[in-house]
Amino acid sequence: LEFRRVLFRSGYSAAVALSLTYAGTAGNTQSALAGVLGIDDISESELHPAINSLALELESRTNDDLVLHTANRVFVRQGYALKNSYLDVATGDYGAPVVEADFVNASEEATRVINDWVSEQTDGFIPSIIRRLPAQTVFALLNTLFLDATWQDDYETAGARAFTALDGTTVSVDSFTGRSQLA
Repeated sequence: LEFRRVLFRSGYSAAVALSLTYAGTAGNTQSALAGVLGIDDISESELHPAINSLALELESRTNDDLVLHTANRVFVRQGYALKNSYLDVATGDYGAPVVEADFVNASEEATRVINDWVSEQTDGFIPSIIRRLPAQTVFALLNTLFLDATWQDDYETAGARAFTALDGTTVSVDSFTGRSQLA
């Protein structure tokens, strides 16, 4: 039995997204994020290039048995001015293009653009990530991580199990558990 695609949450992906968020904050918010990320003693001039270097190193390991691709993008309300220092970090260290989106008058179009981007970055595995952003949205930071790899050990099927989505709906999904005892 081969599972080629599994949805997982990544501490790496969360750290990248929070670090990119950190770059745009100041004061108490920045101090709180530094504490969460454990980067109190790291300067921003070291942090962001180090994350960039790590991302490039991880992606350089792609081969016939492993595909790893990460991507970042910032969507910002039309006309909302971001500081040049943030734009430099977002695009330079995180490869995160900043795209204006009309969350007020064209929310459905903004949602489609965001979902299309996520689908493209995840090879269609995540066809959409949001239903609709509220008109009050000013800033949406997205981070994706796509991993296609061969498992070192096989897993046992556990049959269909209930999975509760964020919106509270329950669906039946095939699942697996533990490691098989290989002879």
